[in-house]
Amino acid sequence: MRQLSLCVLAAAATLVARPAAACIAREPLVEVLREASADVAACRAAHELPEGRYVVRLRIDPDGKLGEVALGEAPGALSEAAESCLAAAFARRSFAPWGTPEEPAAGASAVSGGGRASRVPPAPRRPGPGAIHVVWPFVLAS
Repeated sequence: MRQLSLCVLAAAATLVARPAAACIAREPLVEVLREASADVAACRAAHELPEGRYVVRLRIDPDGKLGEVALGEAPGALSEAAESCLAAAFARRSFAPWGTPEEPAAGASAVSGGGRASRVPPAPRRPGPGAIHVVWPFVLAS
């Protein structure tokens, strides 16, 4: 009987999901970034942006505000106005604030996106306490 209760206790301990501290869930982040698509389309029309792959680099501060937005990659040379327009399309976004390293993040879960069949980008990297750095690729096609 004692062995059975130890087995049940061990099984129950493995089933408890621990919250992911000091990170944010990917799904809300992806939703907010996809909201920028209308502004990106406006930039494309205004500045005749070429088709191809673009990469935007973002720094999101713990309060949910963007600390830095920069165009990391573009299919060709862009004018300064075009780069500013794309950066502004993302800079207008804000994210839900998340917890400090000591407390669980709002909306965090043990499993959040990823996996072989998932279309959700990899989890944002967090180099340490403070801001989260995100690399967001997108493609402009006709």
